[in-house]
Amino acid sequence: MLQSIALMLLLGMALGWLCKKVRLPGLVGMIATGMILGPYGLGWLDSSILDISSQLRRIALIIILLRAGLSLNLEDLKKAGRPAILMCFVPACFEVTGMIILAPILLGVSRLDAAIMGAVVGAVSPAVIVPRMIKLTEEGWGTKKSIPQLILAGASVDDVFVIVLFSAFTGIALGDGVSAASFIKVPFSVLFGGMAGFAVGYVLSLYFERIHIRDTAKVMILLSISFLLVTAEDRFGETVPFSGLLAVMGMGIALKRKRTVVAVRLSSKFNKLWVMAEIMLYQDDEWKELLSRFGFFLGKFIYLMDAYEDIEDDLKNHNYNPLKQLYKKPEFEDIIHKILTMMMAECSKTFEQLPLIDDIDILRNVLYSGVWYRYEQVREKREKEKEEKNV
Repeated sequence: MLQSIALMLLLGMALGWLCKKVRLPGLVGMIATGMILGPYGLGWLDSSILDISSQLRRIALIIILLRAGLSLNLEDLKKAGRPAILMCFVPACFEVTGMIILAPILLGVSRLDAAIMGAVVGAVSPAVIVPRMIKLTEEGWGTKKSIPQLILAGASVDDVFVIVLFSAFTGIALGDGVSAASFIKVPFSVLFGGMAGFAVGYVLSLYFERIHIRDTAKVMILLSISFLLVTAEDRFGETVPFSGLLAVMGMGIALKRKRTVVAVRLSSKFNKLWVMAEIMLYQDDEWKELLSRFGFFLGKFIYLMDAYEDIEDDLKNHNYNPLKQLYKKPEFEDIIHKILTMMMAECSKTFEQLPLIDDIDILRNVLYSGVWYRYEQVREKREKEKEEKNV
């Protein structure tokens, strides 16, 4: 793991520096780092790093939103007013609508597929937007009309809205339907998340005012509470609509409002943390776990099927075969059939959880019927040979 972290940090900083030299965002270099070192590139990253990659990206996003909150002035956000609220959902609605209209014509997909694509396209990446807007704010660009603050607000809430749309469209595609409650939860999720963040930020500002501790310790406290807020969404999100990431940002805004001097110092600390956090933002497939499980059981089925077919030749030639001991048992055929059935049952169960739409019937036919064709051939051949020997 240590070697993987070292490679990520060194190559990430090097490529980030090169991208900045050619006037590209440093994040492009960081993403390139993940592509080069990841499992689809050189494959130099330890599996333990890949297992926790989603958590690393989450930590990076928390650092980004904390930076945003500590840099945002609430008065500037109030000036933006109605446009800031509209930025939270109007652009996404136009993007989804545009995709629904144009994608079937240009790409030949169904309206539902186009809606799902629109929800994906409509999502805004805080990892890209927030650092750029903070930089514009620090340099004074557009601050008179609160443009960076307006975009920051939109980028923060946009994802909550788009995720609900994506879940609704995929639910329809998979036959699960869609609930009106999921749309009603959006404003409450934003409201409760913001209120919780402001409350925590206010309490922290009082604590930092009365008790003197080093800024490094304050950073650790902020990060720890942020992790708890995000975890609270995972645990209680189904019962109480609550956006943990918005709570994190709200905490930073409240701290900026009550303790501006402290917020400025802490923001500079998080700027240094961002150098490492940015590297952790390489992309990973959200369906990785299901796909890995699917591949694992399908691979096992193929491996055992191959061993079953070659067992007699391997015994004659004294080659290794994992089924050698089982072959000596009289109930060998029944045991193998049960093992293969279990492997394919797990494989099929995982397959049905994947958001597949195109050629789904063909794929099901392969899984539920096609994969057994060779097995049936081999078994019938052996049964005929046994019958001939007995005769």
